[in-house]
Amino acid sequence: MSCAACTPENRVRAKGLPRDDQRAVASPGGVRYTGDVRAKDIAAFAHRDWKTVAASKEAQWLTERRRRGVRWCLEVADDLRRQVVQRHPAWPTANERQDDLDTHVRVGTALRRVGHPGDH
Repeated sequence: MSCAACTPENRVRAKGLPRDDQRAVASPGGVRYTGDVRAKDIAAFAHRDWKTVAASKEAQWLTERRRRGVRWCLEVADDLRRQVVQRHPAWPTANERQDDLDTHVRVGTALRRVGHPGDH
């Protein structure tokens, strides 16, 4: 398995360090780190068991939703939306908003076709 972060063009190795302790630095225009990052740590992160990570996150969010309620979920979603808008003021574009609305209409139509449990 490979990833963009692990390719030679996306890292700079510090000279004179042992191979297992060479440092990786983000490529120009990419993410900047405040300290040294070891290439082997980036590779370990990129190659971790992402299915297990996703399952754990899903379980944690479900636990939090049950504990805190739907209102909390909406507040979290709005916080995330505000954070994105702060970094990207033009988001969402008119086309993205229309695509989103179209998706909601399509899902709503499909759900109405299915009906309610016990209707069959």
